[in-house]
Amino acid sequence: MGDDSNINIEIEQALFGSLLNDPRLFDRVDSLIEAADFSERLHEHLYEIIKQRADAGETVDVAMVRAALGSHEAQPLLSGQGMTIGEYVARLHAAATTTWGAIDYARELRRLANVRRLKWLGADIQNWVDANRPVSEIVTAATDALDAIGAASITRKTTRISIGDAAMEALADMQDAMQRGDGVAGISTGLRELDKLMGGLQPGQLIVVGGRPGMGKTALALSLALSIGGAGGGVLFFSLEMPSKQLAVRAIADHAERMGGRPAAYEAMSRGDVDQAAAEVAIDAQRSLTAVPVVIDDQAGITMSQVASRCKREAAARQRDGGALALIVIDHTNIVAASSRYRGNRTNEVGEISAAAKVLAKDLGVPVLLLSQLNRSLEARENKRPTMADLRDSGSIEQDADVVLFPFREEYYVNQAIAAGDEEAAMRLGAVRNVLELNVAKNRQGQCGTVRAYCDISRNIIRDLERRYGG
Repeated sequence: MGDDSNINIEIEQALFGSLLNDPRLFDRVDSLIEAADFSERLHEHLYEIIKQRADAGETVDVAMVRAALGSHEAQPLLSGQGMTIGEYVARLHAAATTTWGAIDYARELRRLANVRRLKWLGADIQNWVDANRPVSEIVTAATDALDAIGAASITRKTTRISIGDAAMEALADMQDAMQRGDGVAGISTGLRELDKLMGGLQPGQLIVVGGRPGMGKTALALSLALSIGGAGGGVLFFSLEMPSKQLAVRAIADHAERMGGRPAAYEAMSRGDVDQAAAEVAIDAQRSLTAVPVVIDDQAGITMSQVASRCKREAAARQRDGGALALIVIDHTNIVAASSRYRGNRTNEVGEISAAAKVLAKDLGVPVLLLSQLNRSLEARENKRPTMADLRDSGSIEQDADVVLFPFREEYYVNQAIAAGDEEAAMRLGAVRNVLELNVAKNRQGQCGTVRAYCDISRNIIRDLERRYGG
């Protein structure tokens, strides 16, 4: 047949024998493999038939598979041999003496498929080099292919579950929250008041953080990432606008304060405008950050398909190391590269990006924090606090989001007014200095409302307001 390795064929035959003898195994097997993992084209076709019928709720057995083959059922397995394809299927069923190894067969099939893909990639790279393709193109193509292979190693979740089993999982979440006593069913944001309102970040949620420049979107996302990473959760932060070093110096200031230090402003650190004491605080924070599982990807111009494959690869790596990917941050929608399908129509482009982000969150069971820069039209309003209406020019992002969160810093606009000579604005500064409003404008699984947090934007410090002031 199509592959020279007898090992591949034997594993595939054993797996089909198990499935045909116990169709109840299909959902578990399907969470581990896909049709393209089979080395033999006939096996790939047979798996597609079984999957289609199982997804349609039909019983999978030998008679059904042979009937679904149609005219192919009577075709010879190989030219010059007497066995037909239908007879081959029947033999697979008859040859299986046990079904206990089906899951192991599926895992080995996936491993062998990835080994083949690596070999093909090696041959492709050699061909690209021989054809004198630019090195940058070869590296990009090879990296994308490796990302896809890495993503293929992650265990996929089955989408089929009984209502009773789903209720059991929901009850377990409730009991965990009861035992912790914090009312947080998901992952804590590190901000107590925000957790009370949202119930934490839930697996599979798409959380859209919308705001104008200067409102603290990136500061908030990084603060949440460091809080979750500090608690041991893996974070993948796509910093598409800001280079990793710029984000990292903010992280140093934020983390130094978490350690009890008194950090310099991150802009001062970038300029080297710090004294020896502040430098030592920064050095201690950097050393501590090496143990925080937050990874930054700052490649510009990547598409959502590239984002997805890298997230799956990171999740697989965390899984192998005994950990888990707890949060994905994408900063921000306006910089994610559009696919060719909607290129030029920004409303549809953003809608495609938000839909892909939602699918990614559900596929991995990980909350995705998607930052979005709002239209400048709100700057013309007297009250510049964002509303849901400000998202409605951004494709389907409003519908895709499970949570919509608008950070707002009135201090930013007050300082602008002071610089323009507004004397009344100076009187308001004390009331709004270092205050970040967090408006949860949409929340599918909790309450909506606004909480206030302490925010020292120059040091990327966002903390509970009452904790900061001892209230």
